[in-house]
Amino acid sequence: FIYNNYKIKGLRYTDKKKILFNNSGYNFKRIIIHLLKNRQNIAFMNEGLSFFKKIIFKILGIEILEFSEIKKNKFKREYSIDQKILVDNLNISRILNKQIDNCSTYLRNLKSKNEALKEYFNNSNIKLVISNSNRGAGGMIIENAHRLKVTSLLISHGTVAESFNKDDEIYKKNIAEAVFSGKATYFAVQSKIMLDSLKTHKLLGKPIVTGNLVFAESKTIKQSKKFKILYAVTNKKFPGMQFLGVEVFYEFYKNLKDLEKFSIDNSFYINVHLHPSVKSSINFLRKKFKNLYFTIGSIEKALKDALVTISYSSSVIEDSLNSKVPVILLDTKLRYKHCKSTANTSEINEPIYYINNFYDLKKCIETIKNSENINFKKKVYEENYKKNIKKLFDDLLK
Repeated sequence: FIYNNYKIKGLRYTDKKKILFNNSGYNFKRIIIHLLKNRQNIAFMNEGLSFFKKIIFKILGIEILEFSEIKKNKFKREYSIDQKILVDNLNISRILNKQIDNCSTYLRNLKSKNEALKEYFNNSNIKLVISNSNRGAGGMIIENAHRLKVTSLLISHGTVAESFNKDDEIYKKNIAEAVFSGKATYFAVQSKIMLDSLKTHKLLGKPIVTGNLVFAESKTIKQSKKFKILYAVTNKKFPGMQFLGVEVFYEFYKNLKDLEKFSIDNSFYINVHLHPSVKSSINFLRKKFKNLYFTIGSIEKALKDALVTISYSSSVIEDSLNSKVPVILLDTKLRYKHCKSTANTSEINEPIYYINNFYDLKKCIETIKNSENINFKKKVYEENYKKNIKKLFDDLLK
């Protein structure tokens, strides 16, 4: 088995104070632009940047960091299953051993990358670390910041909510572990949904109410002119699944069948905005479901002319609410309720509804059509992201 040793290449600022991001995605560009305008030195990890973007960022004076392989190392298998494990009379021990081997290689490479990051931190003057994840490079830069007592801030693009029962708590803690946990100094609380999560989710660092920083804020069309229904849920490849609050592929496929029938029966325009993990299936889905409209790319664009968003458990929930688009949580399996929401389909001006069938879905859509003053302040904060970013960093960089 093979793993690599790494070093960080791209080091540009050694003595100058700088702010380190784990990547430039998930609307971190908003924060990066603000900091560049205020003459801060910026560094971030390169995660899939195009050649053109690299050139632009380097011209802007940004330090772009990459893991460079310097040595390959062999290692012997440390863990294995030596007995038969039968499932329906099939021996799956070989499959499990393959997964163990993959995990062993992955973890050794991760440890080597962390050693490279330790050296980078030791040779740099980092005054602030910002991450949107507590895993991979995001988790490692927070750990290294903690080791050197450097201030760190975790800004989640995942949606984290209060738990309602034991199963719910297990699932939501799994979600939070990746995007809203760890040893960060501060945790950005961007919505009142996230604020409620602190009733059942404990943090090591200090939560600070920032309002929206990285979620969408689409300039929506006036409600009277909106006509599209947006359907957007989180899909994950099987190895990355967290069951309960994420639907598996056949559940998603069944939803599309039901939504197409619902669309035909009621003459509704339904835009299915595909999660990045299934965007490669767009042409197949367009052929299969001719009465649904499929899009990929910017969620802000999809929200501009949406009357309502139908979802289950997704960061699109908070993207929608910050874009002044109400949300219907559709749970036909009676399995998972993402956050506090009304089940009364006749109650006007509510930001989030929770329903279990397509009869209630139609009633809920009609109620939203008749709502003229939806109370989004129940779930999100009023100020826009530009003001929130300015206030946050005026305080943080004093």
